[in-house]
Amino acid sequence: MGCDFHWLMCGFNDTEFNQAHAKLKDVIKAPERTDAQENAIKIFQQNPLDILPKFISPDQLPPDKKGLDQYQNGYIEGNNYIDFENAFRIEAVHDIALQLPLTEQNVLSWEGYDNQPYAVLIYALGLRANEELPGVYGNMLIPNSELPAAILRTTKVLKGINKTHWERARRSISVCSAGNIVYSCDKEIKLLFSSLLKQMKKAKRNKSHFMALSFWMG
Repeated sequence: MGCDFHWLMCGFNDTEFNQAHAKLKDVIKAPERTDAQENAIKIFQQNPLDILPKFISPDQLPPDKKGLDQYQNGYIEGNNYIDFENAFRIEAVHDIALQLPLTEQNVLSWEGYDNQPYAVLIYALGLRANEELPGVYGNMLIPNSELPAAILRTTKVLKGINKTHWERARRSISVCSAGNIVYSCDKEIKLLFSSLLKQMKKAKRNKSHFMALSFWMG
């Protein structure tokens, strides 16, 4: 079964922020990772391309795949990227996201993605970005008083985006094609690279508190 990934960003008043904080305060923290997830991150640190699936042509199929109709055009092998992507999910957020006080007035942006957005962002920018950006794995609650500092840190991270980061984002999004570059996803990547900072600035202008949640349905 596939998933629809979402990145929800809100600007809350005091009451809404307190309600969200009460539900999320014990949830927005880095979860324990499995050995497979830790291994995928280590591989990523050594060489990001090594965690992408690999295409195996029909004439080089492993013995257990040869002769099977579903692999007559070749086979894509490797779960390292799935483990990497799962390392940046917080399942409890998925259960809480739609229980929050969401209204047309306080939802700044509700974005849909084909892949887990924060995993794509980290694959593109590197693990240091995860350390510098506010929140954990794309999930954050930021009081209005702390937004200026969070905006400065986020601006610093995103200011250095270059062609290499774009290429890595394209490969990350197109893992189903064994990580080959797909330029049709550039609109999604542009949104991913720009939306967090844009919505944080909007919340600051509106004198709102900020929330962002990375979750999925399906």
